[in-house]
Amino acid sequence: MNSSNFSIGTTVSDDEECFDATRSAAKTFWITRTAPGNHRTAEGLTKLGHISFLMPVLEIIELRAVIASCNADAIVFSSANAVRMHNPRSEFLDLPVFAVGDHTASEAMRAGYRNVYSADGDVRSLEKLIRQRSAVGGRILHLSARDPAGDLLGALESAGYRQKRKAVYESRPVTRDRLNCIASILDRLHGIVIHSPKAGSVVAAFLRSQIKTWEGSVYCISPAAAFPFDAVKSARIFIADHPSEESMIRLIADSGDDEPDCFFNESGGYS
Repeated sequence: MNSSNFSIGTTVSDDEECFDATRSAAKTFWITRTAPGNHRTAEGLTKLGHISFLMPVLEIIELRAVIASCNADAIVFSSANAVRMHNPRSEFLDLPVFAVGDHTASEAMRAGYRNVYSADGDVRSLEKLIRQRSAVGGRILHLSARDPAGDLLGALESAGYRQKRKAVYESRPVTRDRLNCIASILDRLHGIVIHSPKAGSVVAAFLRSQIKTWEGSVYCISPAAAFPFDAVKSARIFIADHPSEESMIRLIADSGDDEPDCFFNESGGYS
């Protein structure tokens, strides 16, 4: 690909050749999340006049789980991937569905669920929503990743619910050779966009392996997603005030040349 074709608002996908990030005055961001969500993020950055480089650090693997008929009182989705990676049973479509956030709720409605409630974007608010809307003792079917973030199972069981969790997908780090292209432009990236703790762990390890000090900015959807960058002391860490895509785009738009919202201190905590 001819790097002279890059302009403000360009989106570069991971199957394209690397480019010369110095050719444009626009800021270049590495979007690390998986498709299709990475395209939503790129659209937001394009509106800000930035270049997006789409290189997911995780791959989503469907587990082809068989979801047997059961006497569930409600369905829980803690990610949009869980919605996309399962085949809805017709007898579940009228059950109350509790989704971790608005995007996951939209995916659930698109899948045919008719009674969908949206939490505030994280596991804690999802637990709160379930407790508000579902009677204690209810049977909850949680469709999730193989290793879901947070301990929703433990929290609901402690509150008196009966929960069954079924893994319908898993996320695995991409092979290191997939990131070779990023390594060649790392010192010219303005920022890296992180949407999950697992992605944060992969990227932080990659940065440590590639460059002694990387002084760019890392934009994280939550403190948990930011935590792995404790070991990347030179990076500027920005954290969204709410775990949503809208807050992430606003964070990037508002950051400019400001100081980050928090730094990691020497003890490994936030200050």
